[in-house]
Amino acid sequence: MTDEGAVAAGEPRWAKVVILAIAVGGLVLRLVSLLAVGGPLASPSSYDDGVYYSASALLFRGVLPYRDFVFVHPPGLLYFYGLAWSFASARILAAVVGAVSVVLVGRIVLRRAGAFGGILAAVLYAVYPEAVTAERSVSLEPILNLACLAMAYVWLSDEERPRRSVLGGILLGAACAVKVLGGIWLLAALASVPRGRFRAEAWRFIGVAAVCGALLLAPLALPNLPGFVQQTLAFHSLRPPDGVLAPGDRLPLLMTGAGHVAASVLALLSLTGILKTLFMEGWPRITREERFFAVATLLTVAAFLASASYWVEYNAHLAASECVLAGLFAVSAHRLPRASRDAVLVAVTMLVVVLQIPSFRELLAGSHARAPEQLAVGRAIREHVPAGDCVFAFDPTWTLAAGRLPPHGDGAPVVVDSYAAMLLDAVADGARFPDAAAAFQRPLPQREVRARLEACRYAVLGQRGNWQLNAANRDWFQAHYFCVDPREGELCVWERMDRPFAGIALLSQGQVAFGEGWYSEERGGTESVALDGRARERFTPTSGAVIRSYKLDVRR
Repeated sequence: MTDEGAVAAGEPRWAKVVILAIAVGGLVLRLVSLLAVGGPLASPSSYDDGVYYSASALLFRGVLPYRDFVFVHPPGLLYFYGLAWSFASARILAAVVGAVSVVLVGRIVLRRAGAFGGILAAVLYAVYPEAVTAERSVSLEPILNLACLAMAYVWLSDEERPRRSVLGGILLGAACAVKVLGGIWLLAALASVPRGRFRAEAWRFIGVAAVCGALLLAPLALPNLPGFVQQTLAFHSLRPPDGVLAPGDRLPLLMTGAGHVAASVLALLSLTGILKTLFMEGWPRITREERFFAVATLLTVAAFLASASYWVEYNAHLAASECVLAGLFAVSAHRLPRASRDAVLVAVTMLVVVLQIPSFRELLAGSHARAPEQLAVGRAIREHVPAGDCVFAFDPTWTLAAGRLPPHGDGAPVVVDSYAAMLLDAVADGARFPDAAAAFQRPLPQREVRARLEACRYAVLGQRGNWQLNAANRDWFQAHYFCVDPREGELCVWERMDRPFAGIALLSQGQVAFGEGWYSEERGGTESVALDGRARERFTPTSGAVIRSYKLDVRR
């Protein structure tokens, strides 16, 4: 056995072909939702999708993050998605990236654990629910996973050491330029350095990663370095808790999530085998891949448990290390006697099938889900908002559905990520809050959003806007905007009036309240309805409900 604890597994050509076929299947699974009726814009998306694509597209139009608008991650992602010519094409590009990650997962394990482990790992990643969802969206994880897995593939190769440390360092620098969690993979790489080679190889690797990361960060960080530090580092340490708050509630989601029980169980079995080998046979008997992905998986779980914010969607990055660790269970199996090994591999296959079939069915059903509200609000914006007019949405996905980026270039604040921008202002003076909702109630984080609303004639509020605006600004909004397309309900397009107007508001079924400017008179059983002193109608009500509608000129 060598110092690196290699398992003589080989890389049979047929296994490579099977992994490639699994990747194609994974690509189809990701594209099903994007190419169904309505196309990519009708596929369910998230708030983050709109933020990341808008930020990337604005960068390619000369609007800089950290200086011109708030962006709370390193800029590596922005260089990538800006290459797509539309929001829809960026989602398809993410699906292709996911398929490449399937190949990398399979090939990393194939090289050390043999065909069974490589194929198993590729299957687990291809159907990992959170990874599938992320990789048909414009999010951080597809690019982060690709950079991290490509780095691991190079770093763990048997190529000439200077070459793998240089190329691996370049890829690590790119990963850290996408998200700070890329730093976890640096620690994993260092844990896998072969004995006796640490000093030369590790320092070369670290140095190249630092230079590459700096080259990617500098063009966008230097124009406003204090803003860059505040948004990418200070914000995440000061932000109030959000999402799933209690670590005890997060751990089950990290274990099961949206249906990745098989990957979690096999990763735990693999970790158990690694610890057993460590205590019984010593460090040299553990392969570099086992060291690398055990550290990466454990540190990723620890980071998610300790962070102020956690959503189950974050598991998309956990998939990159967990699925490889699960496939490396085959390494532990190779250490068993032949008869026992075969029985274990058969049992593992049955376990994966039993655990994965229900979640795979749910995944297929979810792939056919449609989000007609995205198409509807995009259509409403195109119908009601003239091409040259400003329309601001608290969720930029809504305006992207109409082919519009967040408003910019008019002198008002550029608000791409309203959530992060408002939270950043809320904690700027060091204030602490129990949760994000409490932070939004302060006057301070309302200023830029209020200025953007005042600069725009049209707006899309949605549930997010109602949540992020405090009571005073909700009252102001209701007094200055009216819904021009009530058919869309909460996602209606609102148009701003030149002066406040308080119209009719329904209090409950069968009751109507008249706001300021309206009055009613009773003279001998006759009702009079007037606005600003101008009589609209006089009528004698009969028994039962009386319904009247009026066309009012409110754009004065």
